[in-house]
Amino acid sequence: MYLRRSGFPPEYGNDELALELEDIFLAAGDMISCGELTEVQREAVKPLDRKLAELSGQYHSEFWQRVALWDDERWQAVRALAAEALTEFPEKAPK
Repeated sequence: MYLRRSGFPPEYGNDELALELEDIFLAAGDMISCGELTEVQREAVKPLDRKLAELSGQYHSEFWQRVALWDDERWQAVRALAAEALTEFPEKAPK
């Protein structure tokens, strides 16, 4: 699991996943200018970014607890959006 491999203990929340996406997504314009990302790829990630933003805030705090990765069906929607976005990143898509 990514969070564990990255050194985040189980009591640490899942928000690191969204924060890492946000960090990269904020640089999308520069990445496009440098040829590191295409406009099509940026557009493919937007639905995922919108979904995660929709689930931010204290009202959704249970969504960001580690156990929610397995127990909260909203993570299935996030995974589906991520998988769809990855279709535009063939070198990153799971095999």
